[in-house]
Amino acid sequence: DLIDAAFRYCSLLVKTGRPETASEFIAEQLSRKQNFPLLYYLAAGIAQKTGRAASAAKLLEKAVSLEHAPGYIYMKLAEIYRSIHKYEKAARILKQCTRTKPYFQDAWLALAKYNADSGDPESAIDTMQQGYENFKDSPVFQSNLAWLLLENGQQTDRALSLAQAAYEKLGNNPAVADTLGWAYFHQKIYSQAAWVLSEAEKQAPENGFILYHLGMTFYKKGQMDKAVTYLTKAKKTESAQYFAEQADRVLKKISNTPEDTLETLAVPDHDKMFSSPDIDNAEEDMLSPQWKHQSP
Repeated sequence: DLIDAAFRYCSLLVKTGRPETASEFIAEQLSRKQNFPLLYYLAAGIAQKTGRAASAAKLLEKAVSLEHAPGYIYMKLAEIYRSIHKYEKAARILKQCTRTKPYFQDAWLALAKYNADSGDPESAIDTMQQGYENFKDSPVFQSNLAWLLLENGQQTDRALSLAQAAYEKLGNNPAVADTLGWAYFHQKIYSQAAWVLSEAEKQAPENGFILYHLGMTFYKKGQMDKAVTYLTKAKKTESAQYFAEQADRVLKKISNTPEDTLETLAVPDHDKMFSSPDIDNAEEDMLSPQWKHQSP
């Protein structure tokens, strides 16, 4: 279509060292179609590629002021705001997107992530809950809401139910399996947690959160050698900033406990109260959210 062709043409001009020609072409198109948000989006892309982030932001601000601007334009504007360290403006545009495009999933997820990264877990949970109300059958919202509840020690029973619902639908996603395993951990269902997390590790052996959660689970089960192995591996991953302090505390406690009394650190397992996972369908029954592993 027109936009795709224009984008390819302008990209070629930029790559061949003719950004001014690309800008002139876009300006001419905008003079003809001033109420066409995708043209402003294209112009912003050219501006960003040529190092003019502030100009790109102004073009996208115009785009979102027009009727029928798609959700991804709001997302792009938020991204550019973040790139120039205007974080509050990024949050405001994401909130605006959730109001004007309530069924655009990415805005809810991005806003919840922003709130979590800003140290405001209550707002993160509230945002994810609002998004969940629009997408109750979505395993992405089920799993991410479960994760936020668990990380903040809230409604762990509900978190487990949400994580199970997500796990049943998406399978083969180690992040969702991680959330389910962590939900079992919070319910002291440690054998179940170890099984689910071990399956997740097979798919993502370098995932720091999964390694950390496995280490904590084995610690609670009294399997200290495994706990030390996994916690030590987890601390070497890029995600370590989120759990290194707790991992160090557990490792120190293990090292300071006489070997003949290590078993006293184990916590009673509640697994017998629950049914075991369906091993026969294991490959089909795994899932969890991804945004938390980013920085999340």
